Amino acid sequence: MHNIHSSLNEHSFELKFEKYDLVVIDELGYISFDKEGAELLFTHLAGRKSTIITSNLPFLKWQDIFHDPLTAALIIGLRINRTSLI
Repeated sequence: MHNIHSSLNEHSFELKFEKYDLVVIDELGYISFDKEGAELLFTHLAGRKSTIITSNLPFLKWQDIFHDPLTAALIIGLRINRTSLI
């Protein structure tokens, strides 16, 4: 049942953003993510072409945001492969 609920949440989350060409995530790290939130963000980033993320934290601190070094590395990896760092 939890998997069905998670799947529905993920689908409704994506539907909210599919109409936008660009999504801006400002101040990543101001509030930390739980496991489900990190998974939703990962899924969102994996499927989007245009996302701007701002954060005052260096990449090494992103594991504190997601409470998991592997999740942080996967999210950073998605962005590094198709990004311009400023």
